Amino acid sequence: MRLREFMGGVVLIVLALTTAQAAMTHDPKDDLRTEAVIDRRVALPPVSSPLIEADKVLASAYFDTMGILSTNNECSRFFGGPAVAVDAFSRLAGRVRKDHAAPEIGMGMSGATENFFNVQTKQEYRLFEKVVLNANGPFYRGPAAGSAPARRLGSFEPNTRAARALIFLHELGHMVKGANGKWLLPNDGGNEGLSRRNSITIENVCADELHGLGGSQAGRDLARRVKAEEELALPQSASAPEF
Repeated sequence: MRLREFMGGVVLIVLALTTAQAAMTHDPKDDLRTEAVIDRRVALPPVSSPLIEADKVLASAYFDTMGILSTNNECSRFFGGPAVAVDAFSRLAGRVRKDHAAPEIGMGMSGATENFFNVQTKQEYRLFEKVVLNANGPFYRGPAAGSAPARRLGSFEPNTRAARALIFLHELGHMVKGANGKWLLPNDGGNEGLSRRNSITIENVCADELHGLGGSQAGRDLARRVKAEEELALPQSASAPEF
């Protein structure tokens, strides 16, 4: 018994020395590399729509939302985790078209649906045939002087970064199926009361991420990083003729 205790003491001493040595040789750059791994949980797909590249407001909202969904947090976990959330949102964004509708409408999806199954997460989601973003609604327009109060999105004023991200996340909730076999958000087309309750549901889950967008640079930083990576991925011009 004494021999075992002695050997255990040796192991503890070795571990203590190893820990001390690691602390003495700590490289601050390791923290940056670790943060980069934590920050980038899943690989982001290329921007899926020319409209996003042409519309600065839409692009900002896209990268804000992608920044939320691509990291491991309560909001992304609600949608099944970063892998399925990024996959589904990328496909949603690829079908977005702009049109004009009643001012209270932010975004709508309609038409036939196509079902997808994420093999990695065993998660199911659907994609609607038509995805329309209202150019006359709260995504782009705030309250005008002398007009009636504009519709708020949850607790957010219209035409703000948080409101735009909430609009995207709301629609994503209609696409992803939960563990109970039901869509995360029930269909609310034509039912304004239910639509508002669905928005509140998303805001309650994603409160930290949405409220943090006000002064955050995360979306802009993510956009610059994705653009830089896409440029690096482009084939380089040949330095000599091919035969």
